[in-house]
Order: sequence, then C-alpha cells, then structure tokens
Amino acid sequence: MKAFKINMVLAVVIVFFSCQTSYPTLPYAALAQSNIRLPYIKKYEAKGKEVLVYGSYHTNDTADAQMDDIEKHLDHFKPQVILYEGDYIGVEPTRNASASTYFEMGLVRWWAQQHGVPELNLEPSAKQRFRFLQKKYSSDAIMLATILGQNILYIKQHSKQDFEKLFPSLISDFEKEGFELTEKQKQLSHFYEAYESFFKIPFDPATFDYEAVEPKFNKTLLNKISQESATFRDQFMLKRIDSTVKHVNKVYVQVGGRHAIVWQPALEKMMAKY
Repeated sequence: MKAFKINMVLAVVIVFFSCQTSYPTLPYAALAQSNIRLPYIKKYEAKGKEVLVYGSYHTNDTADAQMDDIEKHLDHFKPQVILYEGDYIGVEPTRNASASTYFEMGLVRWWAQQHGVPELNLEPSAKQRFRFLQKKYSSDAIMLATILGQNILYIKQHSKQDFEKLFPSLISDFEKEGFELTEKQKQLSHFYEAYESFFKIPFDPATFDYEAVEPKFNKTLLNKISQESATFRDQFMLKRIDSTVKHVNKVYVQVGGRHAIVWQPALEKMMAKY
C-alpha cells in the first residue's frame, strides 16, 4: 500500500508540475574556480525530511569505485523514492549491463527495480528546453552548442571519421526531441560550415576546444547557451524535487556533479520550509 501511495504521489508530481518558482543556484562559471572533486554527495535534512543528493562523474565502467559507492549509499539510505537525471535511461537484466549501457543512472534505475522503489526522471522535455533557447538564439548556434556540448568526451576520444558515423543519430535525436531543422541543416556539410564559421577553423577533434562549450567557462556564445540550457533544466529539476519532498520523507537524487554543486543554496532554502 505504501509503494502504491508513493507511485500516486509521483503521478501527481508529473501531472501538476509547473516551473514558475525560481530557485537560487550558484553560477556555472563559478565551477571553473572550484576545487570540489566528484562525486559530490550531500544530505539535506529538516524535521523528518531527508534528501540525499549524489552528484556523480559520468562513467559506464562497471568496476569504477563510484558504482559500488552509489550502491552503498542507496543500501544505507533506504530511499522511498529515487529521482534521476537523463533521458533515454533504460534498465537491462543485470547490474553490469545497466551500468555499462546507461552509466551510473542506469545502475540507479536497476537498483530501484531490484528493491521495488519508485523512480522518476527529473528532466524537462527537450522540446520545452529548445523552445526556451530559440527565443534568444539561432537554431545553428543551438545545434552547435548541443552537439558539441553533449559529446565532448566522444569528440576528444574519437576520430573525425567516428564523429561522421555518429552524426546521423545526433540529427535523429533532434527530430525525436522536436527541434526543427531545415533539410540543409541536417547535412553534415552544414554542420562543418557552421562550425568553421563560428570557430574560424575546420572541425577537427584534435583542435576542438571543449572550454568554448562547457557551462563552467565564459569564452564564447556557446558557453552562454550551455549555461542557459543547464539553468533551465536546473529550475525544472529543483521544482520536481520540491514537489516530491512535500509528500515523501526520504528522497534520493542521482545527478551529475555540477548540478549537485550549483543546487546547494536552492536545496538549503527548500528544506528550510519544513
């Protein structure tokens, strides 16, 4: 009966969710000067309410010590609800298959299913996020910021030929997420033209400057787009956490470490209400 009630609470959170409240967060640019090492783990408590935020570094190495640490925190905390970051996170039959395919978020979803704990994706829809960004930025700039920002590690660790093989799936993701591109913009040649127009050099993983895209830097317009995209997501995710905490006493949150760090003032203010 308790699990049923919590599932009903999550349904209410999804249906009646709105993003009007503004939550105080740290600026992403402050992370460049921060010496905080990941994972960043912090528990927020107030009058019987507990929120454990596990801010991870993203890995799909099943032998990584962080994977065991996540499971230990889940076992000890015994959450009533698990909230996680990331779209398209599935669950495979085994622990290692879930973790290797869907990284630490997949591990958390696998753990939740093994223990019968309700879980919920924190993310706003990509369509909402793109609509927000398109009020201020061109579709080419958003495309560059999204493709480069979401694939920093892949680009740095792979060849130009590998990226070209990946590109059709990136365009397919845009189409699934409701981000409208012209037929010309869907072409790899157009991406290369847009990249060279912005960076003044041809696309090459060896010369790609990830600091021009990362939210924690302030070097280019793409940093600004990444920051505003992250902030939009933060406000949505914090509202969803707030809505859940109103009804549930023990909430576990699995997110990337930079979110966990910049969320600190918001979560402290959130819990101060109780």
